[in-house]
Amino acid sequence: MPPKNIKSGHHSKPSVQMEEENLALASKKLTEAQVEFNTSTNDDILSAIQSLKADFTKQSTDMLDAINGIKSDLLSQSHRIGEAEERIAQTEEDASTLQHKVKKLEETTEFLRNKVQDLEDRGRRSNLRLVGLPEKTEGSNMCAFIEDLLPRVLNDTFSSTPVIERAHRPKRVSANGSLME
Repeated sequence: MPPKNIKSGHHSKPSVQMEEENLALASKKLTEAQVEFNTSTNDDILSAIQSLKADFTKQSTDMLDAINGIKSDLLSQSHRIGEAEERIAQTEEDASTLQHKVKKLEETTEFLRNKVQDLEDRGRRSNLRLVGLPEKTEGSNMCAFIEDLLPRVLNDTFSSTPVIERAHRPKRVSANGSLME
C-alpha cells in the first residue's frame, strides 16, 4: 500500500501546481473581468458625460438664441421709442408755434372787433356838423363849449343840458393835398 501513497504523493505535487495554475488562471480572468468591467463602466460614464455635454450645449444654444431674440426685440423697441420721442418733440414744437399764432390771431380779432364796434357806434350816433364857428373860440374844452353853445344858438332851453360825448374840428386839406392844423 505504500506505493499508493507514493502515487498519491506524486499526484499531490502536480495538484498543487495545478491549483496554482488554476489560481493564476482565475486571477487572470478576474483581472480581465475587472478591466472589462472598468472599461464598460468608463465607457458608460464617458457616454453619460457626452450626453450631458450635448444636452448642455443644446440648452445653452437655445438660451443664447432666446437672448439674441430679446436683444433684437429690445433694439427694435428702442428704435421705435426714439422715433416716437422725435415725433412727440416735433408735435410739441408745432403746438407751441400754433398756440403763438392763435394768440396773435386772438389779439388781431379783438382789435378788429373793437374797430368794427367803434365804426358801428359812429354810424349810429347823431352827428352834428357846425359850420362857420371861428377858430380857437372853444378854448381848451371843446365838449363844454358845444354844450353851452347849442342852447344859445337854438334859442331853446332844454330840460336837461345836452351831453356831448365827443367834439373835434375837422382836419383841413391844403391846395397841394397836405393836412393843415
